[in-house]
Amino acid sequence: MKAVYNVQGIKGLTLIETSLYKDNRGENFEGFDTKSFSNLVKQDFNLTKVFKNKRFVLDTFSKSKKSVFRGLHGDNKTWKLISCLFGEIHLTVLNPKTKKIARFKLDSSTRNQVLVPNDCVNGHYCLSDECLFSYKMTERYGGIKSQYTIKWYDPKYDFSWPFDLSKAIIS
Repeated sequence: MKAVYNVQGIKGLTLIETSLYKDNRGENFEGFDTKSFSNLVKQDFNLTKVFKNKRFVLDTFSKSKKSVFRGLHGDNKTWKLISCLFGEIHLTVLNPKTKKIARFKLDSSTRNQVLVPNDCVNGHYCLSDECLFSYKMTERYGGIKSQYTIKWYDPKYDFSWPFDLSKAIIS
């Protein structure tokens, strides 16, 4: 595993490149290992401070079909480790305070992960026929009332979507 820290200048936003082991039977990968993750965190001073007393407490999964957009949401306390276990997604992360945006293509062929800081919102768009999105979170989900959302068309932010979200399936 290796990491790219503070992606697009967003403090704490980290792309984690995982290692895949492939042979004639298929493939194997580690989605999360406390020791490996701890070693990655130790390489970035800011993450070391934040994760001193943090641990992941909840895994959730979201299965979507092509063109589903699961909107920009977050809270001020939860860090999320995001991956795409099946299919392909376009992940957008926004820090509403700085208005900085980062975009990632996550898929089941690379198994890369993104660590999203607590002060950011994220949303993902399913690019493949189906996708399975995974969150590993540092806080238990408190329901929709514990979250804040940002509309995908909010003019305060330069989203510049690489696809037509007006035709997306949005709740």
